[in-house]
Amino acid sequence: MGRVFIECRELGANVAITWDMALHIYARDPSGVVLVVTESPGVVMPALRKQWLKLIRKLQNVMAGTLNVERRREMLRRIKKMESAKFCIVEYDVSAPEIVVLFVRPEDINLELKGWNTTYILLQGSQERLIKRISSAMNKHGLLVDYGRSVTDD
Repeated sequence: MGRVFIECRELGANVAITWDMALHIYARDPSGVVLVVTESPGVVMPALRKQWLKLIRKLQNVMAGTLNVERRREMLRRIKKMESAKFCIVEYDVSAPEIVVLFVRPEDINLELKGWNTTYILLQGSQERLIKRISSAMNKHGLLVDYGRSVTDD
C-alpha cells in the first residue's frame, strides 16, 4: 500500500460529490481507467456524467472568450479528450488511450484488471481492507481518493 497515494477529500456545504469528482478527474488529466467504487453505480454514473458534460460546457465558454491561440489549442485538446471519455459499469480495456470511468460495487472489483492510476471510493466509513486490496492492483504512484471518511468523521 505504500506505493499508492491516499487522499481523503472533504466536501464543503452545497458541493455535490459528483461535481467535486468531475473537477478532480479533469485536474488529474488521466488516460486509461478511472475506477469508482460505490454501492450504487447505476445512480452515480449518470450523475457524474451530467457533471462532466456541464464542466465541458463551462470550458467551451471559457475557450470562446480566450484570445491566446496556444491556450485555445490546449483547451480544445482537453475538451476533445473529455468528450471522448467513456462512462461504463461493465469492464473495459485498461490500456485504452481515452478516459474510461469504470463504476463498480465493492464486491464486483476485478483485481485481475491491473494498471489503473486513479480510484475513487464513495463508501461510508473506514474501508481499510478494501483500500489495501485495491492499492495492490493499482499502478505505482497511483492516487486513491476516499470520500467516505469525511461522511463519518464529523
